[in-house]
Amino acid sequence: MRQITITPGLARPSVAAIALIRDEPLRLLIASGASAPYVLTLSATEGGAPLVEIPASAAQIDLEPATLQALGEGAAYFYNIWSGAAAARFLCAKGMLTVVPSIVPAGADFATIMLNNFGVQDGPQQLIVLSRAEYDALSPPHSDTLYLIMEGA
Repeated sequence: MRQITITPGLARPSVAAIALIRDEPLRLLIASGASAPYVLTLSATEGGAPLVEIPASAAQIDLEPATLQALGEGAAYFYNIWSGAAAARFLCAKGMLTVVPSIVPAGADFATIMLNNFGVQDGPQQLIVLSRAEYDALSPPHSDTLYLIMEGA
């Protein structure tokens, strides 16, 4: 999990930009080290109603993809980090959080998928991974297939 350290301001809130990669968890570490409760709020506008609130009881706030699912990729949001109990809460950090788009691996088997035909027009249409014995048993190999032979198989 990536981590970013936020140093809270004492006289006024510190300001920092955060880039959140979509579909990747991010941990915000509060540099004060205090174990006071913290709450991160996110809004579409500065001072607007919170779209997301994430409480934390220690000096770290975990931003999980499932929690932030409603945030739009490429969008920027205003965030506040509040410290202390509800009656004595104070704003210790604020800034912009940008949701950076990402392309998450789908777990596809490379042996059966070939994207964009390796950039070659009229090139191989499929990719097969096989052992040397399996390749030697082909009669004849297909011209529209790229064969990868596994060593030791």
